[in-house]
Amino acid sequence: MNLEKKEKEGSIKPGELYEIFSKVSKLVKPDIGILFISFLFILLASLAQAIGIGLIIPLLNGLIDKAQFSGILAVPVLGKIIKSLPFAHSDISIFFFMLFLIITAVYVENIAVYLSAILSARVAIKTTHILRSKAFERFLGFEKAFYDKKSIGELNAIITDENIIGSCGAAIVWLNRVFITLGFTLTFLIIMMAISWKLTLSVFALLLPIYCVTRFISKKILLSAQEFFKEKLKISKHSWDVLSNIFLIKLYVTEDKEVRTFTEMSGELARHNFNIFKKQNAVPGITDILNSTGVVIIVCISVFLYLGKAYSLGKFLVFFVILNRFSQHVNQLTQQWSVFMGVPPFIRKILWVFDDSDKAYIKNGKTKFDSLKNELLFKNVCFRYLKDMPTLKDVSFGVKKGQMLAIVGPTGAGKTTLVNLIPRFYEYGPGSIEIDGVNIRGFDIKSLRKKIGVVSQDIMVMSDTIKNNIIYGLEKDEIDNEKLEEAARDAQIYDFIMGLPDKYDTFVGDRGIRLSGGEKQRISIARAILKNPDILILDEATSSLDTETERLIQKAIEIMVKDKTTFVIAHRLSTIKNADWIVVLENGEIKEQGKLQELLERKGRFYYYWELQKLFH
Repeated sequence: MNLEKKEKEGSIKPGELYEIFSKVSKLVKPDIGILFISFLFILLASLAQAIGIGLIIPLLNGLIDKAQFSGILAVPVLGKIIKSLPFAHSDISIFFFMLFLIITAVYVENIAVYLSAILSARVAIKTTHILRSKAFERFLGFEKAFYDKKSIGELNAIITDENIIGSCGAAIVWLNRVFITLGFTLTFLIIMMAISWKLTLSVFALLLPIYCVTRFISKKILLSAQEFFKEKLKISKHSWDVLSNIFLIKLYVTEDKEVRTFTEMSGELARHNFNIFKKQNAVPGITDILNSTGVVIIVCISVFLYLGKAYSLGKFLVFFVILNRFSQHVNQLTQQWSVFMGVPPFIRKILWVFDDSDKAYIKNGKTKFDSLKNELLFKNVCFRYLKDMPTLKDVSFGVKKGQMLAIVGPTGAGKTTLVNLIPRFYEYGPGSIEIDGVNIRGFDIKSLRKKIGVVSQDIMVMSDTIKNNIIYGLEKDEIDNEKLEEAARDAQIYDFIMGLPDKYDTFVGDRGIRLSGGEKQRISIARAILKNPDILILDEATSSLDTETERLIQKAIEIMVKDKTTFVIAHRLSTIKNADWIVVLENGEIKEQGKLQELLERKGRFYYYWELQKLFH
């Protein structure tokens, strides 16, 4: 069953609740032993309460009629306990002993409730921790196609917002409270049945309207909770987009517009939140009215029975004490259940993370990739992002080990998509990509990617120090300060780093905001050099840079590509003069390919781009 299909129904059945928690249980494998002990403490608390209340009846009867105290000795279990104790069995001693038992029962009851709550909270917090870690691991396991369609702000909210990721833990805590309250309610019900089954049956008449009201409002709460959840993700996505594009906001002076949009979203969120609050808080009031009405009716019946000598004054008084507490716990139970009904939409979103039905996966191979020894081939490779819109069509070419292959073409031709298939960021369609005669689908993805370096126009810099950005991805035993310095020198960034007060320990800011584009690019080049990959991909590595910075980066690239099998994408055709082979790509198809001089002499599409660029440069 797809849990998200249930959102519009506004109700959740016990079977669906079981399915939800069954799936969560399989994910986190909660400590059933601890939950069982927690449940035993609930039973102990209920038993202690039953004993405490049960002892009040003979105690009150004894105060009314002293002969009742001596009659306590005839009670099967209690009488034997009192007779076995080393004190005189006088009315006074029996009275104080029973008081002691009642107080002890109260202590046991509250300690047991506390321990049950602590144990359930321990499981709940651990559940949240495990789910957060597994969801984050799951996110990192998704391939690029997943992130092409999803908002990072929404995904971030799932693992950082306690209302979402903590919903399973919250459900455990609330269920524990429900069980405690239910245990006490059943205890009261049993004692009431023992005192007078006739009066207790009349109490059941109260439960039907309370159940109907609770069910109706719980359904409304679930609908409001679903709308609240949608607005919560929507506002999280919007705030992430705005704050991560603050430069664009400032440049186009759209602060007021974005504030208005955010305020409207916040207003919707507040409206749904208030709707939940109204409905949740309506439950105890309505049930209290129903309870009070029922209690008045039961009092009238009780007085009639008492006057008819149906039972003693002690039983009469205790019954009403229990009835009052029973009514309070019914109120608590309905309120707790209504709060619990706000949790499933959040749990459903967590389970969506672990649901494979709407997510594309790249099947991992079993062969470990060690190195490219001879040749990398594309054979009639096809790829499409959308079903009826092919991005690559029958692409075929080859590159020998140590050679540089340049890919030329207009924007949108499919150049970046083509090189993204090599590290298997996407699963391609018909055709094959082979390394030394082996289809790359047969290689273990991690071992393949460890041998591939990428320097992209979309510069990837973490919010960390310069050093940690350069050594990113290396194991501790692979980090060598001499190699780090050598990589920095080769990337033409060493002198810049040495001129900083904190040198390698300089914090670069969010997405490297404290660095220029050229500085970030050279850091990414140093990272690629330090990785020492077999296959190197340069995707517009020198785009949008000034002449001096481009010269520095071009020099770094010349050092980096030495003895590497390199794929170069560049709009500036001057950067590919040293390419061993050139592929011209248009609309996902190879229009021509060959060596530089051959293509110029052919005067085809490459010649057109070459002359066009000469015109503007």
